[in-house]
Amino acid sequence: MDKQTEIFACNFVNRTIMDFVKNEKAAEIPKKHPIELDEKRGVFVTLKKNKELRGCVGFCGTRRKIIENLRDAAIESCRDSRFLPICTDELPYIDFEVSILTEPRLIKSESSAELLKKIIPKKDGLIIECNGNGGLFLPQVWIELPEKEEFLRHLCLKTGLKTDAWKNGARIYKFNAEIIEGTLK
Repeated sequence: MDKQTEIFACNFVNRTIMDFVKNEKAAEIPKKHPIELDEKRGVFVTLKKNKELRGCVGFCGTRRKIIENLRDAAIESCRDSRFLPICTDELPYIDFEVSILTEPRLIKSESSAELLKKIIPKKDGLIIECNGNGGLFLPQVWIELPEKEEFLRHLCLKTGLKTDAWKNGARIYKFNAEIIEGTLK
């Protein structure tokens, strides 16, 4: 994505969050926007207040356009169910990160050792699917969980699975993310 498109996306997410928190209305998708934002890709929006997680919601997969996912992820991250909704008093302290995902690819492996070899820390985000449950960690999570097995154990926990489910029949996908950082203004 070129710099101009990144700036547009960042400004759009900024405006969407501000409009939603201040006026409880969803921003309209601009008719004129960079064509790259019409690509169908997954998007996550992460909100941090004073560097602490305040919300993170997104959409994986390629059914919807980036521009639509940007708007909806920005709104949903403001009311992430793990936290109280973002209020106007907090806006000056909120920074955000937009992650635009590549299409997830199944990691084919015959063993857990082979699986571990195919995972690249700090680059790959991971998705786990097992027994009808699914969960995702963005590549940024490697900062907090730098060891591959630890990363996978925590992903299993987040998903409601046993910590060793990644070794026993779970499907693991990997993806990369283009990350754009912004500050509300």
